Amino acid sequence: MASKQFDQNGVTLFESIPNEIFIEILSYITSINAVVAFSNLNWHLQRLLTELCHTFDFTSISKKNFDTIFQYQNTNRWHSLKLSDAEHTPGQVSYFFENHALANKFSQLQSLSIVNIIPNHSYPLFAQLSSLSNLVSLEIESLCRENIPEFKLPNLKKLTFSSCPNTSWLKNLTGLEMIEYTITCRCIKAKLLVWPRTLKYLKIVFEDYQDLYQKQPGGFFPRGETWAQIISASIPSLENFKFYFQCICHDHHLNHLKEVVASFSTPFYTLEENRIVRCDVSGRFETPIHDVEYAWTHNLTKLRHITIGDGAAIYLEDFNILLDNASNLCSLTAKKSMLKFLTDNWTDMCICNRLTRRIRSLTFSSDRNPSQCFDINELEKILPIFSSQCQHLSLGIHSHNKTIDFILRKMCHLISLHVYIQRKNSPPITVEWLEQQNMRFNGTNCIITNVRHDHYFWLG
Repeated sequence: MASKQFDQNGVTLFESIPNEIFIEILSYITSINAVVAFSNLNWHLQRLLTELCHTFDFTSISKKNFDTIFQYQNTNRWHSLKLSDAEHTPGQVSYFFENHALANKFSQLQSLSIVNIIPNHSYPLFAQLSSLSNLVSLEIESLCRENIPEFKLPNLKKLTFSSCPNTSWLKNLTGLEMIEYTITCRCIKAKLLVWPRTLKYLKIVFEDYQDLYQKQPGGFFPRGETWAQIISASIPSLENFKFYFQCICHDHHLNHLKEVVASFSTPFYTLEENRIVRCDVSGRFETPIHDVEYAWTHNLTKLRHITIGDGAAIYLEDFNILLDNASNLCSLTAKKSMLKFLTDNWTDMCICNRLTRRIRSLTFSSDRNPSQCFDINELEKILPIFSSQCQHLSLGIHSHNKTIDFILRKMCHLISLHVYIQRKNSPPITVEWLEQQNMRFNGTNCIITNVRHDHYFWLG
């Protein structure tokens, strides 16, 4: 136990509290929050942070805190790492590989997730993967077989990935027991599905279903008989098989859908090793919010995100009730026109004050539509509503002239910003341009990723 130290009033100093209390505090917060809050206080606490903080999920973090953690932590003691190029941390994966390396730096890593990576982007990921000899679980999103060299991970048991329908690169992963695979079907290259024979669990999700094993073109629904043959011939150890596909099912397809369910309900699935224990068929319906009894509002205390779609019939009173009951709401997606209506042209102070206190992530949808983009006059009305708490903002603007710098000056808590610029032939948005605006951002605390008219800022 650490020796107690007191200030001149006899009060125990925080950095001198017993180890047991500090460990109890860490059990309530993430490793990232712990390192950011307590690093560099004293050697003793720093040692405890290194010993106790092993799981780091960087999917929503400022660039400054990202750099701070790598400055003070010994990554060779980490057990889990998650990186992301999603809108909340755009450019993070490239930045990581430019400044750090998996090889010889993460010797104890057991779980690695790299998600939302830019397709066809050249990362040194696969060249370094083989150095992670203790890796048991791997998650990678947005892959193409053309960019995947052969590699070996002898201890890998679980693989979660999304890619084009070619898995020939799995042949060297001889110890795999679990695969969760989302087929994106974006690639026009040859389709070839190969499964490790050691698999016990296989989950396949089609974003846009097209039966890859259908002999005749145009296969719309999967067939249980076909997959039963594949499992028997290729994956004899499989114990659990889950198959998800999405399609628009009209009334005249219902009989076909019943046949599909029946084809996956044969004794092979329901009896043999209990490979499937249930089959769910779900539908999605647009339900006007005002037609639902208000009893639902009492079940909203855990709601953290809401998307108000085009088909939603919601009025000021409904929105006020929702905000009043959804005490944990922190993320909102809606059209500019819808939110403008629900706030009475940004003048309803009761609703605006609730949005000010709650919303940490705000996305204005349909940002490609000129009518849903913002000009400087509209920004002057809405930014003060969200400036005190919002950390993630996504919106469309007509022109970058005096708008991007205006947003960054007003939204002082932003961690990420995504803007779609409607105007064509706009000047390039670069860190050099940003520095010329005489703001607090520069090459050390901002990364900018440009994809045509979309511009992503990861801020520190």
